[in-house]
Amino acid sequence: MLLRLSVDVGTALRQVILYLHIHDRGGAGTLSSQYGVARLAYTLYEPGIENSGQIADASMAIIRNILRSLCGP
Repeated sequence: MLLRLSVDVGTALRQVILYLHIHDRGGAGTLSSQYGVARLAYTLYEPGIENSGQIADASMAIIRNILRSLCGP
């Protein structure tokens, strides 16, 4: 709900990064922007996580769903 109330997509994504630690303790999100292109990334930092490839795939799917809910199909 907080994301949908944001004034723009950039603000919403910054909110995702700001509050991600509440929901996820094994990784961190980052948001950067350069030359008008934004980069949203998720990195696992907990050592020894099994199936990290599946977690990375799931994180990309979650990011896609967040962007779709903010921007439309």
